[in-house]
Amino acid sequence: MKNLFSVVFTLIVTTAFSQGVRCGTVFSGNLDELLISHAPVSRSVITIPVVFHIVWRDSSDNIPDARITSQLDVLNTDFRALNDQLKYLSSAKRSLAADMEIEFCLAAVDPQGIPTTGILRYKSEVENIGTQNSPTIPSKAFIKHKNLGGADAWDTQRYLNIWVGKFQDGAILAESKFPWDNLPEEDGIRIDPAYVGVNCNGSPKKQFALGRTLTHEVGHYLGLLHPWSADCTTGDYVEDTPPQRSPYYGCMPQVMDDACGSVPLVENFMQFSDDACLALFTHGQKERVYQMLLQYRPLLLNNNISCFKPTFADRLTDDNVRIYPNPTSHCISIDLKLNRESNIKVEIFDTSGKLILKDNVKVLLLRPIELSFTQSGIYFIRLTGNENTLVRKVVVM
Repeated sequence: MKNLFSVVFTLIVTTAFSQGVRCGTVFSGNLDELLISHAPVSRSVITIPVVFHIVWRDSSDNIPDARITSQLDVLNTDFRALNDQLKYLSSAKRSLAADMEIEFCLAAVDPQGIPTTGILRYKSEVENIGTQNSPTIPSKAFIKHKNLGGADAWDTQRYLNIWVGKFQDGAILAESKFPWDNLPEEDGIRIDPAYVGVNCNGSPKKQFALGRTLTHEVGHYLGLLHPWSADCTTGDYVEDTPPQRSPYYGCMPQVMDDACGSVPLVENFMQFSDDACLALFTHGQKERVYQMLLQYRPLLLNNNISCFKPTFADRLTDDNVRIYPNPTSHCISIDLKLNRESNIKVEIFDTSGKLILKDNVKVLLLRPIELSFTQSGIYFIRLTGNENTLVRKVVVM
């Protein structure tokens, strides 16, 4: 029986070079800022409070809380090196993977200390507000300003502000500000709602439907660059990301950049690869991020903003398992809120009782299960672990 991920990977490889311009973030800083080094120090996990400003014109862009929650799951999975794709990499690539020791949570209080959910919603009449900019220099993003039809930022030194609003068709998917960009009222990330969280059924570009566009943009927000450069020498100024001349797309497990004479780390979150194939940040990128936090975002290191943090149980129950979307046409995600020591077996059966797929998953992990290779119909997912078994019905359209 094939491992479930092997089936997923085989399917997605066929879409290699299905290019999509994911990111609109452009490096515009002083290179000296990236050459400053700090000796690695022992530190505790950093928790960054997040506020989502959802600015919508059409109701379909007013995405539900569940998509926001799934996005936070993806971020925490990726930044804590809990990504299940890691185990399919070579030992050499796995050795590069770093636990960034950064976690994200929805803010529980606003800048005035008033309780909040961390998810704010605004109705706007501005079309394609996510990509609308004023002609002034520096230009203002409409979505980031109330007087332009958007929403004003919360204290950008203490919160990560994420604006969610419709982008013009054919445009980028998201854009971030670097730590050194001196525009406090603009600091943060803007992203098209179709690419927030796990959006199996509604994403126009299925290769970017698993929430890793925001992982990529948060990397920029924390000071990371794209790893390529035309001269093969500079790239992202991080030593353990191999040089490459241009971006790669799709899912390419092994590719040689003949121009630079190296094998690019196409699984790095700062690449343009498909979501299902992205797997890691490196130790060098971890050091760079901490350097940027010390230099430009020090209040995030010692933040006392209250957050909504998930609680984790020891036993597999209906309360700590979420399987979505259902019905689905593209993928099912299993979200498990269990202690990290837990091992969960996943099995999928058809209505005749035939075992279709099986896999083992880690916990605290948003696990995408690709169902597009099945026929439409009813399936049953059985989860076994922690001395308990759950069965859920899934409808594939």
